[in-house]
Amino acid sequence: MLFDNEDTLRKNNKTLLGFWIYLMSDMLFFVSLILVYSVFLKEDVRFSILRDQINLKIVFLETILLSTNSLMFYFSETSFQLNRKKEFFIKILFFSLIIGVTFFFVETYEISKLFQCQFFPKNSSIFSAFFSVIGAHSLHVFFGLIWIIVMEGKILFKGLDKNSLVSLKCLSDFWHFLDIMWILIVSVVHLLIKVI
Repeated sequence: MLFDNEDTLRKNNKTLLGFWIYLMSDMLFFVSLILVYSVFLKEDVRFSILRDQINLKIVFLETILLSTNSLMFYFSETSFQLNRKKEFFIKILFFSLIIGVTFFFVETYEISKLFQCQFFPKNSSIFSAFFSVIGAHSLHVFFGLIWIIVMEGKILFKGLDKNSLVSLKCLSDFWHFLDIMWILIVSVVHLLIKVI
């Protein structure tokens, strides 16, 4: 049992509720960026230049990496009920960190390749919207990686207490959220431009 008394349960429920409110507001932020992108996609005639630069093999690799990371956090969530030891959670976080860093570098490579081809946000509205969506997601992944490192250190030095379990639950929900947003980004930003 995660929470053994009513005060702890109430406090942690407030934490989880607050975190879910944050996730919902963040979802609105991403949806707004994606909607702006889709408007510019119809308006900007230079979208064909961007279409030629999007490599679906890289996008597929990124999707596999992020989905695998979500799966790792799913394993950590199911392990709460199994009363796993802290070493198990440290391993899960370590593997999640490796996968997340790989995703971050692949996404950064995709952006830097566009920059090398002289595609910058200032060039057109479609590039600006594209870099806004991808950049916002990259920034979220970066902060998620920092959160993993902090959690790993916290569990390593302080052990696995109830506060750590709540933080792990929030971290897990955050990575699931990033995965859902990535699927939305792939569907609208990467795939839609290929079929237009």
